[in-house]
Amino acid sequence: MFDRHSTKISVRYQSFDGYITRLNGWDKNCEVFKWSKTPLNFRSDLFSSAGPDLWRAVNDEPQRNAPDMAVFSYLSISPRAVPEIGRVALMDVGHDFNRNGRIDDDWGHIYAGFPIVSATGDLGGLLLFDYSPVGIQEAPYKGGCIARDGVQLTHTLGLILYVSAELHAAM
Repeated sequence: MFDRHSTKISVRYQSFDGYITRLNGWDKNCEVFKWSKTPLNFRSDLFSSAGPDLWRAVNDEPQRNAPDMAVFSYLSISPRAVPEIGRVALMDVGHDFNRNGRIDDDWGHIYAGFPIVSATGDLGGLLLFDYSPVGIQEAPYKGGCIARDGVQLTHTLGLILYVSAELHAAM
C-alpha cells in the first residue's frame, strides 16, 4: 500500500478518463445530478511544466456564433503532505470570456481534492471538488435552471473523478 504521507508521486503524461457531475441541488425545480464523461488530456503537447508539481495548458475552445475562447488550465499537486490527509491536488480552469488574454477579470472554476496514487506511487488520477467563488449565481446561460427567487442556476460543476486507463479498467 502506498504511504499517503510520502512526498514522492511519479507523475507522467497520459490521458485520464473523466466523470463529472453537474450539480444543481439547491432548488427542487432543478436537476440534481447529471453525469457526463470528459477526458483530461494531461499530455506533453497540451500541458507544460510551470514549476515543481505545477502544469499549465492554454487551449482555444470553439464557440458558436463567436470567436474561439482561450481556456487556461493550471494543475498542481502540493509538494508536501498535509497532516492526516496526504498530498492535495488543485486545479484552476479560467475562461477568457472577453478575449483579452487574461483570466483575472473573468470567472472560472477552482477545484481542490486528492491525487489518486497507485500502490507503486504513480499518479493514477484525481478526485476534485469544485469550490468556485462565483457560486450559483453565474452568468446567464441559455437552458439554465431558474430558482424560485429568479436567480439562474447554471450547471455548476460539483465533482470530477479522473482516472488512468489502467485504473479505469479495474473499476
